Amino acid sequence: MENCSRPNERVMRLTLAELEQGLPDCQGPVLVMIGEAFARRGESRD
Repeated sequence: MENCSRPNERVMRLTLAELEQGLPDCQGPVLVMIGEAFARRGESRD
């Protein structure tokens, strides 16, 4: 999740293998959530 709670918030769902390659085009603060905590957040809003 990039820019959490800001108008330009962006949510990305990646596998661990994809995350290992780095986060694409992130400009703001990033929060990485793994597992059930993120699963409950709902649909992706890429």
